[in-house]
Amino acid sequence: MRFKWFFLGYLLMFSIPIGEISILPVAGYGLMLYAMLRLSKYEKAFDAAKKVLYIALPIGAALLAVQIYITLAGESALPAAGILSSVIGWADELAEMAMMFFVYIGVRRMGDATEIKALVKHSSRNMAVMLVYLLTEVTLSLLYTALPSAFENFGIIMLYPFIIGFVWRVLNLWMIFTYFLGIADSREEAAAEKRASEKQNSAKHGRA
Repeated sequence: MRFKWFFLGYLLMFSIPIGEISILPVAGYGLMLYAMLRLSKYEKAFDAAKKVLYIALPIGAALLAVQIYITLAGESALPAAGILSSVIGWADELAEMAMMFFVYIGVRRMGDATEIKALVKHSSRNMAVMLVYLLTEVTLSLLYTALPSAFENFGIIMLYPFIIGFVWRVLNLWMIFTYFLGIADSREEAAAEKRASEKQNSAKHGRA
């Protein structure tokens, strides 16, 4: 059941902003952290993802606070607020990527342990798409900052990172739901049964 909370949390990353405010991603980080607090007991890579989420949650909360301020202040908002929002937005996205990096490692290990090649394939593919997304977004942002006039007639190019990012997150959801969800649950159940069996054996030896 643990990874279902992670799936639901990651699904909230797709929330549509209300004006400039994106409330649901913060709640999503909370659900994912709740899941990783439990999943970290079964895989070291998930423990690393949990630690990243400890950082991502306050970053998401800070971004939400700035968005609310800009929305409420309107034209009277301080110019620095927009810059701050952009910086925190980048930090938020990098935190998400760092978290997924460790999730991919965990998924890959799971694939190796269960000999399910699809898990290894999907984690490797999603990792590659994430790197393409990051490289595209950074490159276009730098080019736009250095040569804004070059994009006057090619503004549609700036949509490329959005499209790649959307595809990347859809692939993540597909990987989690289709391949990893059942395996994660089965491993948790097996571990729980093992602990219960050990307790029963200890109780029997204690009575003996």
